[in-house]
Amino acid sequence: MRTTPARRSLLMLTGLLIAVSSPSCGDAAAPCEGAECSQADGSQGTDIDDETDTDGDGLTDVVEGMLGTNPEAPDTDGDGRTDDDEVGDDWSTPSDQDGDGLIDAVESSDADQDLDCLADEIDSSNNTSAAASWELYDMVCCCGGVCSELGFNVLEASCNGETGELTCITDEPDADGDGVSDSCDYDAMTP
Repeated sequence: MRTTPARRSLLMLTGLLIAVSSPSCGDAAAPCEGAECSQADGSQGTDIDDETDTDGDGLTDVVEGMLGTNPEAPDTDGDGRTDDDEVGDDWSTPSDQDGDGLIDAVESSDADQDLDCLADEIDSSNNTSAAASWELYDMVCCCGGVCSELGFNVLEASCNGETGELTCITDEPDADGDGVSDSCDYDAMTP
């Protein structure tokens, strides 16, 4: 049988439709062995469907892969806030408080790599120690945000450059007198 250009196009289209409609990695009809499986083009892929949320943090594994967060840990950076909370309302524009290109979900609000008393999540240069300044202290000494924006003042502050420990005294209220300001104290009425 002679193959005409029209018949050749029809055969190519039929092959394409078969390839598109064939089961692929992760489908029940084409189960994978372990997490890895073969794609129709012979490449290896990961068996993750769009709705899987392995760690239960509110972000699908596919979204976590795109963001660079860990789909097996609900709090990638270990700072006590879930990845979903730190990413924000729109995962396509995740929160990056310090504008350094690393999203907040992968930068800890507790860790301080360069020991400059500025948490990595709000430190745009995590590997370069910032000079201790009143602007720095104003930004980090009040638990609820920037002290001056909250109506409080930093009375005394110092940064231990060897440990990265910040010591602050502010005029924030401390209702229970335990030395922890109310905005930082989970139980502000019990010392």
